[in-house]
Amino acid sequence: MVSADSGDFAGGGWNFYATLVTGILSLIAGALLLLRPVLGTWVMVWSFPLWFIAHCIFSLGSLDLVRMTAGPVYYYFSLIINIIGLILGVFMILNPWAAWFSLSDLIGCYLLIVGIEGIVMALAVLSDRSL
Repeated sequence: MVSADSGDFAGGGWNFYATLVTGILSLIAGALLLLRPVLGTWVMVWSFPLWFIAHCIFSLGSLDLVRMTAGPVYYYFSLIINIIGLILGVFMILNPWAAWFSLSDLIGCYLLIVGIEGIVMALAVLSDRSL
């Protein structure tokens, strides 16, 4: 039996709630972008830095697990990437016009980095399981 405090998705732990909140926010952002493009873009300009910061804080908080499962190279890679992400998030909050004009570039670069980070982490966990 899985308890709700275990963090397991099926047990209704934090993974479940984080996924639910992310899904709801994604629906709202998508609807805003389609129905009210200018308002939706402004919402993205203000919410994207918060997403940057939240993701980086979560990733920095799980670095001990990363070090144990993926090793020191990925640990330092993730540490550097997430510190840069925090700096960019704060910069975008302090200078929303810069975020407005570079939003697509920032989103593209950020998603590429997060994608690479996720693939490297998955491969590291997969190789750890095969040992």
